[in-house]
Amino acid sequence: MQASIVAHWDRLAYNQARRYNAPEAMTQSRKIVVHSLRGYHPEFASRVAAWLDHGVTFIGIVGRDAERLEDVADDVAIGDGGRARFVLTSSHPGESLAEAAAFAEVLTGEHAGPVEIVEF
Repeated sequence: MQASIVAHWDRLAYNQARRYNAPEAMTQSRKIVVHSLRGYHPEFASRVAAWLDHGVTFIGIVGRDAERLEDVADDVAIGDGGRARFVLTSSHPGESLAEAAAFAEVLTGEHAGPVEIVEF
């Protein structure tokens, strides 16, 4: 099952990737896999905050600085403690975009639903 999901994402992931160059561009999904092409940039925190404000419940990150970007997403969710928001995060260093998307695809419960690939 997992191998077929990865193969599915190998075929579709790049075709479905959306580029969010404008700050106002928003996701339509509650599950996001960030394909980090350029690594850490300070504006990532504001993107995460906007996604959380729009109901995103899962952020997976693959590519450059994946672990650091996951830490940023966690820090944004926690905030100063006054308005902490719950989001499931994962980083996938050394994995392909297809593998990270396949991981997100099999999440269930409150994390069920379509996966959106966001290039950053």
